[in-house]
Amino acid sequence: MKLHIIIPARKEEEIIIHTLTQIERFVTIPHTVIVVNDFSDPTDTTADVVKRFGRTHKNIKLVIHNPNNRSGGFARVLARGAVEVKEGCVVFVMADDCDE
Repeated sequence: MKLHIIIPARKEEEIIIHTLTQIERFVTIPHTVIVVNDFSDPTDTTADVVKRFGRTHKNIKLVIHNPNNRSGGFARVLARGAVEVKEGCVVFVMADDCDE
C-alpha cells in the first residue's frame, strides 16, 4: 500500500523546501507527495519552488488548484489533492512545517 502525503500550499515559497526535505528525510516507505498550490496571486512563487524540487525528487507532484477561479478555500484545496489519489493511504501535512 502506498502513502500519499497531501500538502495544501498558498504563499509558502519560503518554507516549502524545508517541509519537503523533512518529509523526504523521515518518510522511509514508498510515498508520493502531492503539493496543491492554492493559487493566490501572481507574486506567489510556491509552484515554481516545488517544480524545481520535483526535478530531483520524482515522487513530488504539483497540482494547481483553480488558477482561473478563486473559489478556493482550505477544504476545497484538500479535496482537490485527494482527487489525485486512486488508492492507498492519505495523510495531510501543512506546508508551514507546523506538523511533526
